[in-house]
Amino acid sequence: MLKSDIFYIADLRLKTRSEYDTFISKFGREFSKDFVKNIFYAEKDACFIIEENGEVCAYLLGTTNYNKLNIKMLINFVLLFPLKFVVGKYRFNGNCKELFSMIKHYCQDIDKRRVARTKEYRAELIEIGVSSSKVRKGYGTILLEAFNGFLVKNRIDKFILSAYKKDKSAMLFYKKNGGVELCSNETKLGEISTIVFLLKNSS
Repeated sequence: MLKSDIFYIADLRLKTRSEYDTFISKFGREFSKDFVKNIFYAEKDACFIIEENGEVCAYLLGTTNYNKLNIKMLINFVLLFPLKFVVGKYRFNGNCKELFSMIKHYCQDIDKRRVARTKEYRAELIEIGVSSSKVRKGYGTILLEAFNGFLVKNRIDKFILSAYKKDKSAMLFYKKNGGVELCSNETKLGEISTIVFLLKNSS
């Protein structure tokens, strides 16, 4: 992957996930780019893409150190975002009251979601995105298999992910590919389901 792919993934995140993920739709391209950058440069994280005619049409972001990534994002939200917002680097599609309310809810929701995570779940699939014009081509499954292979090489035998219940197509995709719903939690941003995958040949 090239450094320039960060921008393409950030743009694709906005196109494919804004409908269900309020944070992506509200916080915009620059914040999305920095989110992808945190994963792109992390040694223990995974970033896979599929290209057609030189254009990124599908991507997967994953991590084997969720807690470390989460700390980075909390720092970004609580400390860096307000500063970058004031100087004009970050934009927010809403008013200041809504901005700080969303940051507060994000921090609170992390604690709720952490209940479903234990030390045995080292890895997490953060998100998959496929361009609307490229759906039903099996790209999501290809990316999922690539992530599985990455984890197996690192001797990790399971991973979890979170998905909004209202994203019916994503929920169906994960369950169709072997995911089992562990639990669900109601948050200020919507009901979130935690799904676990058990991998084979990881020893």
